[in-house]
Amino acid sequence: MKKVLIVCLMSSFVFASPFRVMKRKAQQLVKDSCEQIEQSSQPEEILKLINAGKHPFKDKDTPELYVFAYDKEVNIIAHPKTSLVGKNYKGKPDVKGKMFRDEIVTNAIKDKKGMTRYSYSKPGDDRVLSKIAYYRLCKDKYILASGVYVEK
Repeated sequence: MKKVLIVCLMSSFVFASPFRVMKRKAQQLVKDSCEQIEQSSQPEEILKLINAGKHPFKDKDTPELYVFAYDKEVNIIAHPKTSLVGKNYKGKPDVKGKMFRDEIVTNAIKDKKGMTRYSYSKPGDDRVLSKIAYYRLCKDKYILASGVYVEK
């Protein structure tokens, strides 16, 4: 009986679900990117690198995993899809009416880091899926985030 229990416990560590792996990668991506901004005397240069969509701000093995940034007014200030940069998303809901961007910014200012769930269409997929954004306030000015789709 003990051997079966040990094997079950070990397999839960070895075979982590793809979502859990992506979740950890997204959280680490946000943490590492925030640390780079915190350490930089020119954080705007880091934002330019985020816009370029290159590693380490975009996962080299999972390109749909990238970091993006808002300011405190819910303007996108950095994103690999540069057509979004400079746009204000305050008060703009997801397809189900949730003001998730406002929630990300408000909660980042209040709690410094966190997560929020919202609905979003996945590129190349006709479905609207649940997505979780992990975010962090950096230099008390920039809100960095990365999102992971929750596949059912």
